[in-house]
Amino acid sequence: ATDGSRCLHVRNAEAGVSEDRKTVCFNEDLQDSLRLFYVALTRAKFATFLLCKSQKKDTKGSYSTSPYQYFSSIEPLKTEPPECWEGPGAEQPATLSTVQTAAADSLALQRFPGNFRFESGWQTCSFTSLAPAHQGLPQLDTVTAADAATAPTGSPFPETAWKGDEPLEDDALDDGRTAETTEDFPAPEKNRPAIFLFPGGKRAGIAWHNFFEKLDFQTPPADLPVQIEKAMEQNALLGGNPAQRQEKSSAFGDMIAGVLQVPLDEQGRICLKDVPRADRLPELRFTYTLPQGLDSDKFSADLRSAGVRLPADWSRTYPPGCNLTGAIDLLFRHDGKFHILDWKTNFIGGDLVNFSAAGLELEMDRNCYKLQYVIYVLAFFQYLKQRLLENQQDLDLTEEQLYEKYLGSVFYLFVRGISWERYSRGGNPRQGIYQARPSYAVIKILNHYLGCVEFRQGGSSSAV
Repeated sequence: ATDGSRCLHVRNAEAGVSEDRKTVCFNEDLQDSLRLFYVALTRAKFATFLLCKSQKKDTKGSYSTSPYQYFSSIEPLKTEPPECWEGPGAEQPATLSTVQTAAADSLALQRFPGNFRFESGWQTCSFTSLAPAHQGLPQLDTVTAADAATAPTGSPFPETAWKGDEPLEDDALDDGRTAETTEDFPAPEKNRPAIFLFPGGKRAGIAWHNFFEKLDFQTPPADLPVQIEKAMEQNALLGGNPAQRQEKSSAFGDMIAGVLQVPLDEQGRICLKDVPRADRLPELRFTYTLPQGLDSDKFSADLRSAGVRLPADWSRTYPPGCNLTGAIDLLFRHDGKFHILDWKTNFIGGDLVNFSAAGLELEMDRNCYKLQYVIYVLAFFQYLKQRLLENQQDLDLTEEQLYEKYLGSVFYLFVRGISWERYSRGGNPRQGIYQARPSYAVIKILNHYLGCVEFRQGGSSSAV
């Protein structure tokens, strides 16, 4: 505001916000955007390329707020020596040294020569745009665990509705899409457990993901409540209802204890509490380049032949030059093998019965998560081969032998369904835990289509 105080702009509350306040909020947002733009332009070591769509003046004769329009409106483009000397009493030398002059020339703002343009089909997408929207599936009480495990490789999916491409991370829509009850997972008649008092949606999902990423799995149980309370306060997860705060805090702590102490595998040998930070790699980000594009008709037919369930009418085509991005939530090492873990905060109707083996099978299918984890496994396997080659390790093994030696399981933890209290009382030990391991044949098929991949590590520790 004019007195220097900050204004809070609440989305979807426009009715009670004056025009003056809206202007102040807009200017503060613009100031923050300009700051980020400045940082982006000034952190390059060798060159900065600013690529934007060319756009003409609007009907009023002014340019839009695009940085490209601002720079392109400057005629002619000028280059000034860098201001290296500033402040009271500072004197600038009469001439610049050769090195300084060369630096000024190299920093000149220049247009691309000729008619520079992207290929018409160029785009970057994530799994969110690759996977179909929710599918209409039978209700849980009509599907047994055996049915879910032995479902035909045809299609239990009816017509699909495609989402438009959005620049979102893989999990950006996972939680919000399943936050409400659906025909597949109707709302329970009885009172929901306290873990479902936490709303679904992107904000809550991101907060939970961040908590797990920063959490030391070997934290003594007595120290966990303090960390949990701090994280919940910072992310405003407890809400403003005093009657629910303690109930929600206890439920969240019970879920964390279950995630750390309940065995993940069917043999009961893998617990996250036994995984030190040195054996963890969070947020392994990858980008596939698709020089030949991707035609889902042939792609999906080959995957189905290898046992991967996909919608029968799934149709998606990416042109040559497209990029496919993603991020593996957690890679961890246990007993010499590497395992992939994905955190899921899906609501699944708000009923614990939906977190059984049959319910998770449906949820995996309706979100096309099985395609997602195959993509993750291939990305990690490519990463593993690169690291082994750099270290001159296991050079005498074939790719399939490397896969069998190092690849463990894929775990999808639907954390709302995991509880240490229920497990301690003899409850279903697999509730909320989905485990799988794609065969090398499936990975080999996928590798044929996705091509080369680049990586960026988001965590501070490396397990490989």
